Amino acid sequence: MRNPKFTTIPSLFLCCILLIWLTACGTVSTPFQEGIVFEEDQVTLSSDPDPPIAEQQTQLKVELEASAAQDIRIDFEVRKEGSARGKFLKTSKLSDHVYTADETFQDSGTYRVFIHIYSSDIHQTMEKKMEIH
Repeated sequence: MRNPKFTTIPSLFLCCILLIWLTACGTVSTPFQEGIVFEEDQVTLSSDPDPPIAEQQTQLKVELEASAAQDIRIDFEVRKEGSARGKFLKTSKLSDHVYTADETFQDSGTYRVFIHIYSSDIHQTMEKKMEIH
């Protein structure tokens, strides 16, 4: 007579393999949606007033090339030249390819404005310089 241990183990192994195979074949995959990567000439930063004036509210505006702008989120990070710390600004979407945020610069000088662009699973950062009067 056969030992039941030796017939149960192979049966369990085969059941596990069958279960894994059925599970893998039953999953529904969605196509990968690739994020958009922008080139420097596709992203324009401007301000109102232009040039910005210290201690006066300034509207920062970024425009993306319209044909490439879909499902995008943008934040600004503003740092005074030489400073390691920056200030993050959330933007408001004016249209499909225009985003704005308001900021009051405390001092005159050169500021580095980092434009954080989020598209699907991509986070891209561009740096633009801005002179505050």
